[in-house]
Amino acid sequence: AQCPPPRRSAALARVDPERAPWRYVIVSEARSLAVTGIPKVMITSLRAVLNEEARLGGCPVKRCAEARANGGLRRRANLTALTRVLILRDPLERLASAYFNSDANEWIYAGRCKDTSRCSFAQFVGEVHRLRHDASQANTLKNEHFTPQYRIARVAHMHYHHILRMDSRADLACLYERLLGRERAVHANRSGKEEAARAKRLRDLAALFTPEVVGRVLDIYERDIELWRATEPARGQEAWEPSLTDIVLRGALEGAPLVLKRPRNESAMAAGGGEGDD
Repeated sequence: AQCPPPRRSAALARVDPERAPWRYVIVSEARSLAVTGIPKVMITSLRAVLNEEARLGGCPVKRCAEARANGGLRRRANLTALTRVLILRDPLERLASAYFNSDANEWIYAGRCKDTSRCSFAQFVGEVHRLRHDASQANTLKNEHFTPQYRIARVAHMHYHHILRMDSRADLACLYERLLGRERAVHANRSGKEEAARAKRLRDLAALFTPEVVGRVLDIYERDIELWRATEPARGQEAWEPSLTDIVLRGALEGAPLVLKRPRNESAMAAGGGEGDD
């Protein structure tokens, strides 16, 4: 598996440790690698892989690879000297995933919406939107399962070498095979049955995003969406596939093939300024 070329700005950049998102940084000291793990973006599997590697390397701490749980790691890790990696998820799909996962995870909630039996998706989004604009409830919006990715990632401060996308098979192969040294995690191509299942899942999710919901989502996640679109790679080796955000915001019609024009690579990382500072 090949990785996209590292971002040129990363090589000369210095990472200020005081502005790093340490709560979410997972480190492989053996591989000189630092991954910012965003909740609802493969964070459980990333923690498992890197904590297991650290334990096999002799680390006695249970969550040795996580800076949030290993104070010694945070004190000695020089982020400037490490290969820094960020994995992003389609913003709309991440929000929908948080909603449905609230049935199983007691820590995912927004106001009165504790699970799907108490609130519809529209009501859940409404609560998240209300909390965003209610100064007295500001801490509630910090629920990391639906906190905007740009606020966690701090792109402008971390100067990532690689910004990968969870929905890209090439990016997953880069992450697991090239960067983490694991066996092939994904097949290069989906079967027809897998394609049909993916198309149906995306259409079902898209139906949740009514105009009212979309308006609120844009208000909450506008910068996440800009960051997501800016990271769309221009690779010849991987056919571009529309994500849920593409389908909902670019107006794909029900029943139409899931084929949209490749978006332009907007002002790369323009959405990254001031992450986590507002």
